[in-house]
Amino acid sequence: MTVQDTTSEQIFTGDGGTLTFLFTFRADDLGWLSLSFTDDLDAITLNGDQDSNPGGSIDYLIAPPSGQQIVISRTVPRTQLVDYQRYGAFDSESHEDALDKLTMMFQDVERTVSRKSKSITVESPIVGDDLTYYFTIPAIEVREINAVIRGTGSVTWRLRYDTDRDALGTTIVTRSTLDVNGESITIFDNPSIPARSYVWLEVTNVTGQVETLHLSLQFSEQ
Repeated sequence: MTVQDTTSEQIFTGDGGTLTFLFTFRADDLGWLSLSFTDDLDAITLNGDQDSNPGGSIDYLIAPPSGQQIVISRTVPRTQLVDYQRYGAFDSESHEDALDKLTMMFQDVERTVSRKSKSITVESPIVGDDLTYYFTIPAIEVREINAVIRGTGSVTWRLRYDTDRDALGTTIVTRSTLDVNGESITIFDNPSIPARSYVWLEVTNVTGQVETLHLSLQFSEQ
């Protein structure tokens, strides 16, 4: 067996109709996989021969909603289970399997290192706030946004991106936040942000007495 692909994670976007999503990276055990969106999940299935046909499928009973991000990733256990016997026969297959596992382990660690987060806190947000959030040099994929307010009322906000800060920009997500306990957002209009792009926050409506709006953007560098 060999490992000829460096991928250990794939991101899909629901369209409200697709029930099955095919992933193509190798995983020798279902226990190595984690899935970000499990509502109405039917099954995750691995292809029979992970050497010649790596990957498998994610099947839902009800299609994930349009814009819903679906992330499947692999995390190989950091164990070494091959036990060589002194003066015993050398089993090349088990040796190669151990090397494959080690390679996949390094890939998983590299993926984890590529994950980043950026936060912004806006004191007393007002309609018309237009604040530069982040400038990204590599291309990034938005994975999750956590939003929380302090005070009473709500804030309607929007994240946009573009390589030109003066442009209208492309909407990542628009949201009305009123939850003081915080909310996790995984449905996006456009989560893929090109290299050398600005990301900015626009406030379009405020009700009540909102003291602060806090956003935390989690993403992977591509």
